[in-house]
Amino acid sequence: MVRVHSQNPRPRIVTADAVIEFNHDDAEYYPAACCEALHVKNAVIVSTALQIIFCCLLGFLYIYLDHSGFLRAVDICRTSMILLFICNVIGLICALVGVFLERIALVQLQTVILTSLVVISDLMALGLVLIMAIGKRNYTTANLPGVFVDTDRVEYVLGPFWIYLIAIMLHMAAAATMCSIGVYNRYLKYLRSKNDYDKLSTETPSNGTPQPNPTVVTVTGEDS
Repeated sequence: MVRVHSQNPRPRIVTADAVIEFNHDDAEYYPAACCEALHVKNAVIVSTALQIIFCCLLGFLYIYLDHSGFLRAVDICRTSMILLFICNVIGLICALVGVFLERIALVQLQTVILTSLVVISDLMALGLVLIMAIGKRNYTTANLPGVFVDTDRVEYVLGPFWIYLIAIMLHMAAAATMCSIGVYNRYLKYLRSKNDYDKLSTETPSNGTPQPNPTVVTVTGEDS
């Protein structure tokens, strides 16, 4: 129990039953990234499923670009895609296992991987914007895009500002990933709170009767 004391010597006794009971349907467990329509346990599953779909679409896009002759530095692009695929697979496996087994460490690993991918994506977007801004005034920025892709083919499909469009798409992907990270962080908060309340509810003395430790709180104002 919790004993609350004020300046007037009239202690009020507050039982700890309401504190130990965990509210699974609290409003904070409905993430804003899902318009507060889904509980965090369902939202994290939806977020993981969307990431799986995005990875599949990204893989199909890479295969199409590779077979259509849009890519020039095939070895570099292929190695990058393999590393990206491995990171995503590891993160998704950790996320799925962590969600179904409620393992905080596995979900945290997924958030670390996603955060790293966001940083890389935004850095690539920033680099593309700088390349487009400098343009032909520098030899490196003028010829660097042609090392990786067939600029004529890409410009025919996306137009003369294709570098800006790709930078915007990278930034949009990073923003969508940040929404997923927000859902995972909210799920981590849910798990930590749930575990804390479970520990409180299972703490028992030697006689088997729950007995929460009393906490004395001093209130400086007048007791009403």
